[in-house]
Amino acid sequence: MTAEGGAPGGSVRPPEIPSSLRAETAAALGALVAGVLPRLLFVRAYPVAPMSDFAAMVKMATALRDHAPEAARWGWFQLSAGAPTLLSMALRLAPGSPATAARIATAIWTGLAPLTAFLVLGRPFSLRFRLAAAAGLAFWPGQIVFSGVVSQDNWIVLPVVASAALGVRALREGAARPLLAALFYASAVWIREEMLVVLVPPAVVAAAGPRTGRRRMILRFALAASLLLGLICWQRGRATGRYTVRSELGWEAPLGTYAPGAGLGFVLPRAFLSSVDPALLKDRRRALALAPSLVFEEVRRRPFYHAVRRIAATLLTWQHAELEDLYWAFPYPDPAAPPGASARRFAARAGPWLDRSLALVHVAFLAAVLLGLSSGSREVTLLTVTIAAKVGVQLLFVSMGRFFLPVEALELLTIPFGVEIALRRRRAAVAVGGAAVFAAAIAASARAMGNWALAHEDVPQRIYRFSISGPGRAASLDCIVAKGWVSDLGETSARLQLLRRDPRPGEVARADCRLLPGSGAGPVALEIRDGYAKGGLPNQIVQRVRVDGREELAHDISDVPGEGWLAVPLPAGSGGAPPRVTIEIDAVRPFRGGDWGDAGATDFRLAPADRTRTNRD
Repeated sequence: MTAEGGAPGGSVRPPEIPSSLRAETAAALGALVAGVLPRLLFVRAYPVAPMSDFAAMVKMATALRDHAPEAARWGWFQLSAGAPTLLSMALRLAPGSPATAARIATAIWTGLAPLTAFLVLGRPFSLRFRLAAAAGLAFWPGQIVFSGVVSQDNWIVLPVVASAALGVRALREGAARPLLAALFYASAVWIREEMLVVLVPPAVVAAAGPRTGRRRMILRFALAASLLLGLICWQRGRATGRYTVRSELGWEAPLGTYAPGAGLGFVLPRAFLSSVDPALLKDRRRALALAPSLVFEEVRRRPFYHAVRRIAATLLTWQHAELEDLYWAFPYPDPAAPPGASARRFAARAGPWLDRSLALVHVAFLAAVLLGLSSGSREVTLLTVTIAAKVGVQLLFVSMGRFFLPVEALELLTIPFGVEIALRRRRAAVAVGGAAVFAAAIAASARAMGNWALAHEDVPQRIYRFSISGPGRAASLDCIVAKGWVSDLGETSARLQLLRRDPRPGEVARADCRLLPGSGAGPVALEIRDGYAKGGLPNQIVQRVRVDGREELAHDISDVPGEGWLAVPLPAGSGGAPPRVTIEIDAVRPFRGGDWGDAGATDFRLAPADRTRTNRD
């Protein structure tokens, strides 16, 4: 006999799981696996060691893990606290090499973005739509390649996707979620401070909801966001004494963007500061305080030029962002050693494909924008405004490929809306064709503006005063450059260049230095670098070194193939005047269009005197 509602024998049949729930669960698991697995496999095949800012992030995370936030002083100066704090939690769970754990944690975190988009978009969107949005983020080739780089720009993608997805969901279903909007917004600001401005549109839209009660919902959002941002200020204040959401880096990046000689990129501003006041090199706080006035002064000097170069730099970087990211994804110092050899081969093959795939994403995004604007799609408008805010930040300040990862994520999130509109209105071919033409016009315009900016780059003659220290504090060079310019300056080395990218015959750049004894012992040599590998073009640029007026080196950089360091022994000096050392770049007969100003850039430094042999390859 069968019991009512039960199985034979009187057992109770478990409730049947609705097919819709099974489909949702399977789709969510699929989004999780598709996001995380390719990234883990890739970072296992091509592990990348943290370097530069990324090494600072691992160091800061390690200090936070060890409950010693004050030990990460440089990290607090240049980084937002969110990513290192989250990373420190991962390091607690994974003892061993912090670099390895950080790389794997970054890959997993970035792999969660597709699942985040799927879940946050929710039921107002069809299962097919959410799967399409998740798939675009999961199989995003440029981010998979970059996923092992321990970068804030990788960690910011997830909260940006969450905030944007919540905003478009609010538009679609007409519901307000002020507390969740505040959480996503503050989380993004915690990881990258410029999101304080960039994510205002989706956060406010997600918090506001329908007209009824909108003011009350926005107030809830403001209070919750203020509380969370206050916690961010409190965390930084405990470690540094500065209660703010901003890092101390402040205006250093804009100063490097607008300093003379930055071209379409960025230069470290130390060299420029040495021409303003050498004391600024040892007083970072005063330098950062002066930076805004220095930036505005440079913009006022050539406003049209800077407008053109910044537009060109931003568009070109956005267009080829993933090619630039390859540099950071495969920074092996020895390309002949495994895994360096296979990584370099992969990077060489993958680069063109990544560039083309990103071009397709741009075209599809522009098509979605055209369709969205023509149909009055509020979702497409919101995503486009958010993208414009992020691009605007990079336009004003600095453009690097990895800074556009959030932009590319939002583009991928916009494309399904374009497909949805195209299927409904059947205008896909027209939109894609128009987008392709528009994208080609933008790319051509960016190249033309970039070429114009480089051709009209004007590095005014300034007077640079600086010192570089030698090995073991045995000696230092105290230098003045009144001809040419210093394009890079560190504690132990400097780079001298001719003023013009295409120098005229007879143009000279010269560093006049004094060799000062230090507290260490041992003789030293001056090393200068020939960075021009090609040969067979004699009498273009000659590097010269004079010691106390006597020429000790005259080297033609393009006569014989090869590049490397050349060394000149320096006298130890006695009780009299310190030895005078002159480093000179002589434009003998450079032909036009050869970019000999860049080719002749000469790094110089002090080294132990036993390295007096020529080291060129």
